[in-house]
Amino acid sequence: MANFGRSNVATYTYIWSIQNYTRPPNLNLQSPSFTVDSIEKTKWCLVLHVNKYCVLCYIKRLADNSILKSMELNFELTVLAADGSPFKDQRGAYFHINHQSKLVKLIDNSVFEERRAEFLPKDTLTIRCQIWRRESEVLTTDLCFARTQLKLVRRSFLWPVEKFRWLRYGQIKTYNLQSDPTREPRMTLNLYLEEDNDSLHLEISVLGEKWCNIGGEVAVVDVEGKVLFRAAVGFQSNLNERNISLPLRLSKEQLMDDQDRNVPNGVLLLRCSFDIFVGIDSSRIEYCSQASSKKEENLAISEDTYDFDETPASCSDSCNLKKALGNLYKDGAYSDITLRADKESFQVHKNILSARSPMFKAMFSSDMMEKDRSTIDLLDLDGVTLRRLLFYIYTDTLKDLPWEEAVDLFRAADEYGLVDLKKRCSQRMKANLNKANVCDILYVADMHHDEALILTAKDFIFEERQLLFDSKEWKLFKNNNEQLASEILEYVALIIDKN
Repeated sequence: MANFGRSNVATYTYIWSIQNYTRPPNLNLQSPSFTVDSIEKTKWCLVLHVNKYCVLCYIKRLADNSILKSMELNFELTVLAADGSPFKDQRGAYFHINHQSKLVKLIDNSVFEERRAEFLPKDTLTIRCQIWRRESEVLTTDLCFARTQLKLVRRSFLWPVEKFRWLRYGQIKTYNLQSDPTREPRMTLNLYLEEDNDSLHLEISVLGEKWCNIGGEVAVVDVEGKVLFRAAVGFQSNLNERNISLPLRLSKEQLMDDQDRNVPNGVLLLRCSFDIFVGIDSSRIEYCSQASSKKEENLAISEDTYDFDETPASCSDSCNLKKALGNLYKDGAYSDITLRADKESFQVHKNILSARSPMFKAMFSSDMMEKDRSTIDLLDLDGVTLRRLLFYIYTDTLKDLPWEEAVDLFRAADEYGLVDLKKRCSQRMKANLNKANVCDILYVADMHHDEALILTAKDFIFEERQLLFDSKEWKLFKNNNEQLASEILEYVALIIDKN
């Protein structure tokens, strides 16, 4: 344990419980914010990053009214067991609070499998953060409890695959999972036989464009309910990856050898259980011993829970408004300013642009030289990017966006203060990561301070490290971005390291 100087009592202790944490989902989750009165009323949050290997976390300073801009802190982050004891050794470090702490590896996911009752009681993950001001005597101690409830839909069912004995290669048996579209995505299961060896193969497809994270298992059972084979299910559904393919490693011939037991009356029995994580139900401060944080009730932010331009079945008033504004943009009626990029010109409306973008609002303000111009040249944008930017401003819609254009639009969204658009572009890039572009995307994410995209890119690099580290793309990236490349290598070592 690190030595924190004058006292082993923390200035501030923050305990964060995350409910419905069943099978560890891939996500980036921000805790409810908290203010530490004893450290000049500075405002903080925890950011949790979960991948398929482990749980990582860091502490982050948020915008606040404190006059204190930089100092050194000690902190400890740990996972708490059901009895309140910490998982192994607590970790200590210090950092300047005008940024964020280093990423700390809290626990390997394998620990949850081996000691679930201890560290995930009632499917609740509990994290404790303790903060000290370095080289300062602890005069007061404060305690804060926060709780986040993940939005989780659990579906368990038995699929009797009828007439299985007559199933041939090229034929598909389909099961449509009935669901409430307001709560969960629609899913379809397709069962078929492999061409070469007659083995069973199951494909699970997610319909619609909502992001979700799915975990669970599919089991083949006999007439007595005995499991013949089970396959774990775990995947993140995004724009490009809408299905997962599972080899069940049982051939039809094997099953038919004892068909009375394995395929009673020609029916194959599949027992399915899915946990579908679709977002956040609630997130708030439940108790705080100091007055400043008692009224803070703010939703946790998950960068990975974003609805992608999904048009509802029945058009609402907001849909009509989008259509009307889209027509206004298309026609250019009553426009009062022309924006120009490359050789393209766009007739637009100052009021609409100012309402949506702080950059445009500043551009059209009384003390800017652009105020009295009828035409403004935007030298930082190309025509394609400006067209997409304006279409989003008017319609709040993003369609058919290749990852290459997503990078340029991501930059523009950040510069013009369109936070939601930046998130959507970030999600597009996450969905299109590959060995050829991951270094470029990581560089852009770092330049524009997108922490969730940075971590997703680092996870991808970790997965593909054996091939990627020998590639010319990585060698070029490492030569041009030594510090960022060093951070990636530290991240890889952090995940590999066992607590």
